[in-house]
Amino acid sequence: AQRYINELRERRGLGPQRFERLLRRNAGLRLLVQPEIVITDAAVRQAYDIRHGPRYQVRIIVTNTVTDAQRLARQVAEGASFIDLAIAHSIDGSRAQGGLIDPISPADPTWPKALRDVVVGLEPGQVSNPIALDRGFAIAQLQRVVPGSDAIFEQVQPELERMVRLDMEGQAIRRLIRTIVDEADLLILDPALDWSWQNQRRELEAAR
Repeated sequence: AQRYINELRERRGLGPQRFERLLRRNAGLRLLVQPEIVITDAAVRQAYDIRHGPRYQVRIIVTNTVTDAQRLARQVAEGASFIDLAIAHSIDGSRAQGGLIDPISPADPTWPKALRDVVVGLEPGQVSNPIALDRGFAIAQLQRVVPGSDAIFEQVQPELERMVRLDMEGQAIRRLIRTIVDEADLLILDPALDWSWQNQRRELEAAR
């Protein structure tokens, strides 16, 4: 762990003083958001399902229109390679891997709900009908189901609660930082510091 911390500090140029200030800042932010952190049983159960429940390994092809998605699904049904079609036609970043994405947990809200709902009903090798996403339309082909672990909930519950707390703290801290940045009205005379400040604001805007 210490080696990883040292490597991180070296990559980010964090000397002893900057590193100490960073730790103090993060600790202060966590303290400020503590009143809004409430760990619910539902959140812990969801974390258990995500980490220890079954997951679905799929390939996807994402297109701009439902017509394109339907056409590609027909080509797969006629014997075309899903992988080749993904490489040639998908607008998703997974095209370089033939449409292969990380295994999906049905309980994981970071994946689109429409995609999660569909993949659990597929058989290995089966291709879905077009799925409407926020940006475009997708067809998915199930590769395999990754079985869940046999971990007993009560035994892993403390670790899951810690994970949920850290995730909620991270989200709350990001909201707080955005609020602080939005409300701050600073005149920065140092050009390098002003560039860093403006770059931080742009990154926060892009993340919204």
